Amino acid sequence: VFEELDDDQSSRLLALMAPDAAADLVGRLLPASAESQLVHLPDRQQRRILELLHYPEDTAGGIMTNEIVVAPGALSVAQARPMLAQQMTNPDFVYYVFVVDDEQAQRLRGVLTLRDLFVADDAARLEEIMLPNPMSVGPLEPAMAAARRLVDTHYAAMPVVNERGTLLGAIT
Repeated sequence: VFEELDDDQSSRLLALMAPDAAADLVGRLLPASAESQLVHLPDRQQRRILELLHYPEDTAGGIMTNEIVVAPGALSVAQARPMLAQQMTNPDFVYYVFVVDDEQAQRLRGVLTLRDLFVADDAARLEEIMLPNPMSVGPLEPAMAAARRLVDTHYAAMPVVNERGTLLGAIT
């Protein structure tokens, strides 16, 4: 059905989709069609989709979303709230804030729930209130095994990290 839409309609539809859903769709198109669709997207959306397309669909990377809420652990709660409010407008699912060492390296340090964030003292740093060293999965771990780990841990979302501990996304 998507391939039957004219270019303008298909581009607008793709731009409205979450990156993980858009990557699933683009991954099923013929390469020439996929390329013509991607060039019409805003750079940020295009980059997010291409990042997801690097992983086979039967892996944790293939089922993750890279549209997540992230903050450096050194921020105070008061500093983090306005920054995070801006980030929370895009993702379809937000329950956790993934705490990283810094915005460049993005090494996962911990997670905190939105509840934790909003009931915490303004002066507390995120690294003081986060759950440190959360269980995570690698991007090439089989999707079924990653999904089982997610269910077994009762997490709302399981972070996906590479071998260096860099946060890539999350499976929900």
